Amino acid sequence: MTASAGRGAGEVRRRGEAQRIRTAGRMEKPLVIVLTGNGKGKSTSAFGQVLRASGHGMKALVVQFVKSPGEYGEIAALRRVPGAEVHTLGIGFVGGPHGGGASKEEHRKAALAALNLARERASSGGFHLVVLDEANFALSAGLLEKEEVLGFLDGLEGPIAVVLTGRGAPAWLADRADTVTEMLEVKHHYAAGIKAKKGIEF
Repeated sequence: MTASAGRGAGEVRRRGEAQRIRTAGRMEKPLVIVLTGNGKGKSTSAFGQVLRASGHGMKALVVQFVKSPGEYGEIAALRRVPGAEVHTLGIGFVGGPHGGGASKEEHRKAALAALNLARERASSGGFHLVVLDEANFALSAGLLEKEEVLGFLDGLEGPIAVVLTGRGAPAWLADRADTVTEMLEVKHHYAAGIKAKKGIEF
């Protein structure tokens, strides 16, 4: 090997090491994923991430905002997924038929309790994935403030991913996120008068 070839090989090794360090640094930084849009499948996609994480022996935390406890097939299934921990702390959609007549202040109190629980459990360590289901909707409805959600995200440490679902994700959250997917509704059977179907919508 010539001296120049040796220097070239050394340079390649140094670049490779530098890239490895940069990549390792990115892996240690929490990953923020936003699933939004008016189309169907945002929560379903997030729960698929939980299933994927479980398949690798990882632990996942799911905290549901807005949605109240009920007969949700996906939640019943998630409770049986190894490594998954699920908390449903909402009291129904604000102003919707399943809101239980609660005031906006009551909805905000429930949303704050969900965020605080997510912060407490995520900081306890051991989770590789955190899903904040309908957190985007809670933000757009004024149940959570920008500073509160940013405080949660900025407080995360290590190789953890957080997924925020729901319609109406604000622009600042999209800017903060590493990955943003917008579900686009092209057609939905609701428009044809077909009601929510068990095993499909819940």
